[in-house]
Amino acid sequence: MNKRRFVCVLATVSAIAMIVGCFSLFPKLLPLVLTFFVLLGVLFILNRTVLKKLYSQRDPFKIGGKVRNVDYLIIGDMINPATIIPASKTFVQIKAPNRGLLVSFEILRHTSSILDEDNGNVIIATTLKNKTDDKFSVFDIPFLYNLSIKKLGIERLSKLSRYPALINPLSSIKLVLNLDKKNWKETECPNKEISIFCTERNFNLSYYEN
Repeated sequence: MNKRRFVCVLATVSAIAMIVGCFSLFPKLLPLVLTFFVLLGVLFILNRTVLKKLYSQRDPFKIGGKVRNVDYLIIGDMINPATIIPASKTFVQIKAPNRGLLVSFEILRHTSSILDEDNGNVIIATTLKNKTDDKFSVFDIPFLYNLSIKKLGIERLSKLSRYPALINPLSSIKLVLNLDKKNWKETECPNKEISIFCTERNFNLSYYEN
């Protein structure tokens, strides 16, 4: 039995022993104990589901990946791609609740190579309140290089990114349920640096705000 499996078995046995002990000594505490473990189980399942969702967004960028030269790269907040791109076009989307414009730009720097070099399109979507937000979240870490994480000084956040459901349960639920925001409006990108970045690489930039 490997170490990881041994720890899981030990934790399960300990949990069962705790429940039995509480029931024997304090019968009235049993509902609270059961509720606690149910919530713990739900949190565990939610966390695994969020990580799976994030890793599925990251998969196209793996070394040796087959997804290349896509027409559109969509980065930012929760926006439905069906409402903004033609059905015949290929796309990759990297989305998370409340992702800010500057964070989206940093992710773009790391992922733009997946776009068609001749006619690539970048779409960034952010809410008005997050337009100037430069704070990274646990949902952003999977799309950054380790060197960038160190340069940005977010190593601690990188360690916490293994537990997104614990760090930000509400946003985790929104991501898992795919709760896209409505009423997006296309407007001029307020960040000139992003515009220059896209122009230099012959990318067409579209900016959506909510």
